[in-house]
This record gives sequence, structure tokens and C-alpha cells, in this order.
Amino acid sequence: MYNKPITQKAKSPLKQTKNEPGKITVDNKETIKGTPPSAGNLIRNVEYTGAKDAGVYDALQKELDSGFGKRKYGFEGTDVKAYEQMKLGKMKNNVKVTTTGTPGTPGTPDREEVTSTDIYTKDKTDAITPYAAYQNRVVENREGGSLKRKARKALNSKARDYAYETGDGEDAGIIERFTSNREQMRDYKRGMAEGMSAEDKKEARYLRQTKRGANALQTDLTEAELALKRARDQRAQGASGDDAVISNPRLADATDILKEDVQGQIANTEGDVNVNSPAEMRYNQNVGIKKSSPMKKGYFKGK
Repeated sequence: MYNKPITQKAKSPLKQTKNEPGKITVDNKETIKGTPPSAGNLIRNVEYTGAKDAGVYDALQKELDSGFGKRKYGFEGTDVKAYEQMKLGKMKNNVKVTTTGTPGTPGTPDREEVTSTDIYTKDKTDAITPYAAYQNRVVENREGGSLKRKARKALNSKARDYAYETGDGEDAGIIERFTSNREQMRDYKRGMAEGMSAEDKKEARYLRQTKRGANALQTDLTEAELALKRARDQRAQGASGDDAVISNPRLADATDILKEDVQGQIANTEGDVNVNSPAEMRYNQNVGIKKSSPMKKGYFKGK
């Protein structure tokens, strides 16, 4: 075995994570002033504690007279009380330090704050006549009924074929074979027949749902909702025939950069225009490769 270095393959910055273009925003950078540091007002009080009776002062006087205080502590002078305070200061157990006042604060540095404003636009959609909308509903209902009938026929055909392939032998009577076939067809339609594969059960379930009008396509109300909204928008905007209907506002993307309403919002919004490209976000996900890296094409140009 050998030691293999831990490496990471960088994702291509040119490969987008999404196919849709990035949305347009106007980013306004503002510098927020920080707070200056405060020195505060702290007062440090030092209090020396210890015995102050006559016997102690006599002992201290002897230390001064013998020169011990000068040799041990470097004390100059003959004041016994001053010598006592100096000596007690050297003894940590006899010192009480208290601090009063207001402590200082380190302050905060200046920071940049970015405010992003989304840009919106509206689309023009083709209006249709009421008769054209009626024809669309007729075709939808007709094809929906046809789909149900075809699903029912297909399910019955596959169930009969299964019952025929797994039917009772020739020794069985007519009534027994008829009853057995009916039970086998019923079990197949329910997806409970013996020997059915997972694919057969899935197909039988889809056909059952389709003949009852319960598959994903038949229960999808998106088209009906859009048709109803388009009709209401058309009526609210006074549009009819081949007039254009204006949609509700939506977020503008890079393909809308030249629209008049987009340019108007950009002109009236303070800040810099930014198109949030998915390729740019993918580039920022790379680890260890920066935009100024020698691996980037054109890095050595002009150097």
C-alpha cells in the first residue's frame, strides 16, 4: 500500500447547476460606521490588611534598625508604618484589591451592508375568443372519455388473456371453468392474481386508475386553473378577440434585461445591476481554486 494524497476534483465553473437563467437584482452597498472604543473609568483600590499592634511595630523597628528591611525588600527610610505597608504589599495574602467605575469597550469596525432589490416584469399572453375556449373544453372532454374507454378495454383484454393462459383443464366442467375464469380476471384487475410480475401489477394499477379517471394526468387541474385565470385576466383588462392580455408580475431573469419595464426599474433603483447566474454560484462552490488562480485561462496574459 502507498499513501495517496487527499485531493478534490473541482467542479467545472462553466457547467451550470440549473438550466434557467439567473434572476436580476439591483444590489446597493452601504457602509455602516462602527462605534469607537471607549477607555472607560476604572479606579483600582489596594487595601493592605494585617496586625497593627505595638508588638508588631517593635518587630518592624528592629528589622529597620538591623538593615534587614533594606537587604530583603530594598526599603529606604525609617518610617515604620510605611515599611509595614510595603511589606504587606509583598505578601499576597494580605492584599485586597477592588475595582470600581465603568469598564471600557473595544468598539466595532465599519461594515458593508448589501440591500438587494428584486426586479419584476410582466408578460403578454395571447387572448383567445370565448368560442375557442369552448372548443378546447369540448375536445378535452371527448378525449378524456375516450381515454377512459380505452383503458377499460385494455384492462379487460389483458385480464381475459391471463384467464385463458391459466385456465382450468379440459376435465373441468363448463360452470367450473366459467367461474374460475371470472375469479382469475377479477384477481388480475385487482393486481392480486398468482404469477403476476411487478410490471404487470404496475400496468394493471395504471389502467384501473385511468378507467376511473384517477391517474395523474386526469387529476391535474393546472390547465383548467390557467384557463380560468386567463379568462378572468382577459375580462378584467377589457381584452377580447386577439387582444393581448398582461400577466401578473414575475421575477425578471437575464432574458428580460432589455425590456422597457425592467430597464425602467433599474434606472429608478439605486445600486449595481447583478444577474445571479447559476454558473457563478457553481464557481463559488469549488474548493481550493480561486478566480485569480494560475489555473484560470488568461492568468499569465500581460504579466
